Amino acid sequence: MQLSHQYLFPVKIYEAMCEKGLSLMELQDTFWRAKYGKVKDQFGIHWDLNFTK
Repeated sequence: MQLSHQYLFPVKIYEAMCEKGLSLMELQDTFWRAKYGKVKDQFGIHWDLNFTK
């Protein structure tokens, strides 16, 4: 199975932010048809990531 660019883009952003930061909530599918996760970056800023499908 080949994953589309639309699926990989949010995952890449999330993983890049987690490299030097901290994952507070794993990126996951939601009932509102988006991928959602929370990250604390290397500077201590909390990010709510919401990627519409």
